[in-house]
Amino acid sequence: MNMAKTDNLALPLALNTLPRMIASNASLTPQKTAIICGESTRSWQQFHENSLRVCAALQAAGIEPDDTVAITADNCTEYPEILIGILSAGAVAVPLSTLLNARDANTLLSDADVKAVFVNKAGRHQLDEADGVAKSLRVALDFDESGFTPYETILEHLPAAHTVDVKAEDRATIIYSSGTTGIPKGIVHSQLGRTWYASGFAQAFNCDRNSIYLLATGAYSNGSWGMMAPFFYTGGTLIMMTKYKVAESLSLIEKHRVTHSFLVPTQISDVLRSTEVESTDFSSLKMLISMGSYLRPELKLDVLERITPNLYELYGCTEGVITLLEPHEIKPKLETVGRAMTGGEIRLVGDDDQEITDGSAGEIVGWSPYLSRGYHNRDEQNAELLWKIIDGKAFIRTGDMGVLDADGYVKIVGRKKEMIISGGYNVYPGDIEKVIIDYPGVIDCTVAGKEHDRWGEVPFGFIIVDNSFNGSTDGVLEWANEKLSKHQRLHGVKICADFPRNALGKVMKRELKFD
Repeated sequence: MNMAKTDNLALPLALNTLPRMIASNASLTPQKTAIICGESTRSWQQFHENSLRVCAALQAAGIEPDDTVAITADNCTEYPEILIGILSAGAVAVPLSTLLNARDANTLLSDADVKAVFVNKAGRHQLDEADGVAKSLRVALDFDESGFTPYETILEHLPAAHTVDVKAEDRATIIYSSGTTGIPKGIVHSQLGRTWYASGFAQAFNCDRNSIYLLATGAYSNGSWGMMAPFFYTGGTLIMMTKYKVAESLSLIEKHRVTHSFLVPTQISDVLRSTEVESTDFSSLKMLISMGSYLRPELKLDVLERITPNLYELYGCTEGVITLLEPHEIKPKLETVGRAMTGGEIRLVGDDDQEITDGSAGEIVGWSPYLSRGYHNRDEQNAELLWKIIDGKAFIRTGDMGVLDADGYVKIVGRKKEMIISGGYNVYPGDIEKVIIDYPGVIDCTVAGKEHDRWGEVPFGFIIVDNSFNGSTDGVLEWANEKLSKHQRLHGVKICADFPRNALGKVMKRELKFD
């Protein structure tokens, strides 16, 4: 039987980059409100056109594809359009926290070889020691100073006629880790990786064009991409808080009928303890996601009862290993952080670098479509990051210790570097913290290893208490040690007003003081 020949039409395939997503949303809903921050707003058309003006200004200043451009600013309506403008020029966005001092900021600006920078008042101090960086263009968002181009001038540019074509593997962002130890590492995400963030998170969080997102964390952190990325992909409206305040966040949820919000565990704890929580209407929430650090089981149950049944918990690292615990899984898998997000894989490895399959604890390694390209200018640490390549997929180390149950759900037991070795026994702080938190009046706790002449290290507890606490540190010590195994027993407890934390609420244990 003769089959008729058909010619294959070779159509060009373009990567659906973030700028293309914004252009699509602007064409579909040009007048719809895209961004709200305080009294300032942007429609989708304004968002798109302003990003193209930023692109044009960068190109006029000589910024070429793969050059790095920093943003050091508090959340504002300009932030997303600057971010997309940088990517539209084929450049690499380098968001920095405004909390960094001038010395540390200059270290990161120099490490990234930043050619241009956008800055508002909150980040202005960071350029005091940065004379040698960002020479091509310095843009002031909300102040007037010699040597800086006003952002209003940027918006006078004719929009770029087109955006720069990029390849899937090209760099899109460098996110400096807000880790708990050492100097931040620049984690490089590709164009394809950022596309996956947008489409994958939108699917996982049930986002659509009518979604209203509340961003209560700094846009510079990778955790904030959990809100921004699906917003870029599906459209909708992004509400940005310049500074997080509990009462204001609850007011915004009610006023704008917010459907999706991301809070770190410390923020969730603050909401649950607030006087406004019982009177707030949370019925619009289709998703409240907790990420940044582990959300304790009692807080999960409290959220389900008092805020919303639509609670998600995401565990992950900026490098790209991610798990997700969905609402229907929370009660049956309460002490876990879920399973590998769709398309990803999670495994455990021991000290001998061999995979663990017997249910014991090991270091979490994983692969996902969201995987970063590794660290900027850190060849040695890139080599340490990789565990093994299996079927062409690079499995990377997370530094977290965990246990996998029979269904593939991950239980976090602590950081590998924070594991306490006491008298030859491995002691996981998380196991002890789960005991301490049950003491009446203790609202938060953490455990760190303290040097000991005989045992090498011993567990030491730090607690935060509320007004209902009527015990003592000795009382907490005795109470907890009755419930702990001998090698886990605490050798001291200290009451703290707060813990030193990074941008996403993780406790920086190296900064805890034992005395």
